[in-house]
Parts: sequence; structure tokens; C-alpha cells
Amino acid sequence: KIVCYFPNWSQYRGGNGKFTGSDIDPHLCSHLIVAFGLMESNTVTYLEWNDEALYKQLRQHKSSNPDLKVLVAVGGWNAGSGAFIEVCQSKAAMTSFANNVVTFLRREYMDGLDLDWEYPSNSGVQGKRMFTDLAQVLQDAFKQDAIETGKPKLLLTAATAAGISTVQASYDLPKLAGSLDFLNLMAYDLHGPWDAVTGYSAALFTTSPGDTLNVKSIVDFYLNNGFPADKLVLGIPIYGRTWTLTSSFHKTNGASARGPGLAKQFTREPGYAAYYEICSEDWPTVYDADHQAAYAHHGDQWVSYDTPRIVANKADFIIAMGLAGAMFWDVTLDDFHNICGDGPYPIINAVKQTLEDTELRSSALQSEGIR
Repeated sequence: KIVCYFPNWSQYRGGNGKFTGSDIDPHLCSHLIVAFGLMESNTVTYLEWNDEALYKQLRQHKSSNPDLKVLVAVGGWNAGSGAFIEVCQSKAAMTSFANNVVTFLRREYMDGLDLDWEYPSNSGVQGKRMFTDLAQVLQDAFKQDAIETGKPKLLLTAATAAGISTVQASYDLPKLAGSLDFLNLMAYDLHGPWDAVTGYSAALFTTSPGDTLNVKSIVDFYLNNGFPADKLVLGIPIYGRTWTLTSSFHKTNGASARGPGLAKQFTREPGYAAYYEICSEDWPTVYDADHQAAYAHHGDQWVSYDTPRIVANKADFIIAMGLAGAMFWDVTLDDFHNICGDGPYPIINAVKQTLEDTELRSSALQSEGIR
């Protein structure tokens, strides 16, 4: 699976940063998740003023690529927990919500729903149970709809946390394995400008015993606690986390910092930069083979980000671990205009090419009776 989130606010960026539904390559991703739909009045509806037109564009993309699956995500960091808590007050409320979701998705010719509750643990001890019950009620409704209509079953997915304490408090992983079609693990933002020192936002490995803020440790935790590898999709960031250093003379990983890095031209958020904003700076980049991570620096500015080389190695990790595929936050942050000269979408394509090459090699071996 190549799962790409598409945030519908990217239309408001200026110049080369602007990304709309017409910019989507319908053959790039296997699953496209629109972020976000609005949970309102016990159903899902449009969030942006032009979402109805956007959904029509997406239907045209599905016509170009009938294999493309388009889902709508609800929640997100800014949405909080309120709408989820309201829906989960009773079995009747959840059932009503599920039926309304089915109606909405079928009307819009969508393929499923993605739950992005950040995070059930923020709702106290009941949050974990609420999320578990909601996922099961939705899946039951999706299965019943498929039986009644004869149409392919709607997909139910979820974007879930990477911090192990949050995972423990938020998710019943064995039960979610039964109710979700697949899970998008947000294995990024492991370090960021909220830390007083620089750190890798999505390092694959660690060299420090007991350190769980790395992709390998997080994936191992999910697998060891009841979630199957073939339903686990590894999240990969197409953006960097940035810091302003205390001293421009100390630039290594773990350097002292005094806050987020300066906002970039298009993303306009301190501490955050799109991949195309980073690669176009042409700053000196340091590759850390032990952690499978990289950082770039210039003056007192420092950024941790994933390069095409690193994400290709993450694709190898996905294969080695038997995971379901890769997820990207988000498609609008890749170098879709080929500003840096590595071809359009160099991050997504580095992963996609590695995964597809492995599938071709595996098929060839099977046809020869070797595997």
C-alpha cells in the first residue's frame, strides 16, 4: 500500500506551494486520504467551502485509475476529542453515526473512512474503550452495507500514535486488529522544536538502550502487543522539524536550541518545513547511518528530515518486517514541481520504486519455483 494524505488546506498556499485536487497524480498512490472531513450532527460532512467540488475531482481521478481508493479522514490534531466523545456516548449514537457515515461515503463515491482521533488517551480512562467500540460499530455497519448493496465493503482505517505511553493508554491493539482494515502508524514527530535540544524526528533506529523514540522500537511494540504486520502501514514524513540553535558553532544532533526554526515561505509555520522547502535550500546535509536519519543546517537553523535515501531504506525495513506498506504525511509536501531536480515526488517514488521492485523480484522467484 502507498497511502497518501491530502490536506484540503494546501489550496491556500501561495506560488509553488499551492496544491489542489487537480495537482493529484491518480497513479502515484494506492490510497488517497482526504484530510479532513467534519464530524457534525452525528455524521460526516464537508469541512472546506469547496469540498463538494474537490470530491467531484477525486471521482474523476478514480475514473483515470479504477484501482485508486479514496477515503475521508475525520479528526486530526486541531479537532481535539470533543466530536468523538459525543459520538461515543452510547451504542445507539455510534450506530446512528455509522449509518450516516455509510450514507455520506456512498453518496460521494468514496471508499472508506479514516479515524484520526488524537488521542483517545486525552479523554481519560474511557477513551480507549470508546475508540475500540466505535471502530467495531463502524466496521459492522460497513460489512452490513456490503451485504445489503452487493458493493465492495467500505474500508475502515485509523491513524495512530507513535509514543508508546500514548499507544498503551489509547488502543486495544488486538481488538483493533479485528475491526480495522489497516492502521496508519504516525511514526514521526518523535522529536521536534518542543524539545530543548535538536533530535531526529523519525529516526529508523537508535543507538541508546531503552530509547523508544525510533521507528524500529515503535513497530516492534505494535507487533509484540497484538497488531499484525500485514495490517500495519508505516508512516513516513515528507517534512522536517526545525530548530533555532543556541549557538551556530554546535550543530550536531543533540545541540542546544532556543525554539523552533524560522517559518518557511510556503508552509509558514515555525518549526516545520516541507521537503521541497528543505531540498531547495541546498544546505549542508549530514547523513547518520547508525540512526538512518539526516539533518541539514545553515547558520543557527537546523532541520531533521528524511531524504530519498533514508526513505528507500525505510522501504527495505517495511519489506523485512512484512508490513502492509507506507503512509505519507503528506502528498502536498513532496517536491511535486521537481524544484530540486530529482524528479516529481522524489520521496514517495523512492519508497514506491523499492516496494514495487521487491514485488517484481518476488514474483519472478515464485514463477521460477525458487520461493
